[in-house]
Amino acid sequence: MATMLIGVAYILDSLAVSLVASPEVLKKAGIKDANYVVHMILVDNWDLNRRMIVRFYSAILLVASIAAYVVWIDSPIRAMFAAVPKGAFPEFLTRVNSQGNFTNALWTQAGIVIVLIAIPLIGIESIDSFFRLATNLSSLSLVIPYIILAAAYFVFRLK
Repeated sequence: MATMLIGVAYILDSLAVSLVASPEVLKKAGIKDANYVVHMILVDNWDLNRRMIVRFYSAILLVASIAAYVVWIDSPIRAMFAAVPKGAFPEFLTRVNSQGNFTNALWTQAGIVIVLIAIPLIGIESIDSFFRLATNLSSLSLVIPYIILAAAYFVFRLK
């Protein structure tokens, strides 16, 4: 159901973008800035406060990104820790809370990802560069559990 709702939202978003902005405006904006340009066209047409709308747009983008990262981080950890034999991972990582979440594993992975994001932030040029970096590193959140799984497998086999 969620997949269908997301698909419908993408279709409606694409339709709305094509009705608001001309192809020339979208081509000039580029693929990464098209949504922002469409929102600014609507702001100008409806005489809204640009600063307020930019902050609102950024807040929505931030919340949506954080929600997506949480889901992307939680799914591989849940799948990975659900079927491994006891002793393959340290007890600290395999502890489950009352809702069935591997809280310590999630916090450990979040710490690793924060470090991986913080290191490149030294000397970052703009907020656009930061969002590009965060988007690129979001795929890394899928890889880290499998790296830990591979290491745990070798430790388990050695024991």
